[in-house]
Amino acid sequence: MANPFEGLKSARPSINRYIRSGHYLARIDAVKLAKNRTDGDIFAIEMTNVYTFPDGEAPRGGQPPHSVGEAFSEVISRAGSKDMYLPRIKGFIMSVLNATEDQVDENVALQVTDGAVQPLKGLVIELVGKNAKTKVNQKDIVRIDWAGQVPVVRLRSVVPAAVLTQSFDEAALTALEARQKGMGVG
Repeated sequence: MANPFEGLKSARPSINRYIRSGHYLARIDAVKLAKNRTDGDIFAIEMTNVYTFPDGEAPRGGQPPHSVGEAFSEVISRAGSKDMYLPRIKGFIMSVLNATEDQVDENVALQVTDGAVQPLKGLVIELVGKNAKTKVNQKDIVRIDWAGQVPVVRLRSVVPAAVLTQSFDEAALTALEARQKGMGVG
């Protein structure tokens, strides 16, 4: 009998890392433009949870909100939401860069998805995930509202020190604060 697990060692794990409803501060790990299995465009925002606010909407099915240090992603698919693909991407970029509608164009989107540079990596953004249903087939989804980049001064005032040090050491916070000042944040 052939081994049904042949090739398992080299297989990439499949873990559901989508955002559950709740109110979070998250560090951006990567912003990617990629293709899905059917060669459709996807825009993926990979993040790590820095803090979970107690006021967030509870996830469905009795799941807990994300824990500090847990990785999660927002994946925006052109195929899944043709009419909302570009507006959702634009909303994210406007929020993290504190930009106006006119300031966000195709070139800015290409810059934020530059795999070699990853200009948004390390920035912290506030987001609120809310339980919702799709209009067409009433499928359960989590709709993300981006609430902007979080200045280090706010991180220090909102996140307990013992929790904050799980995500950032003092040198990383100092570097982030200098970076934010250069961006006009804080």
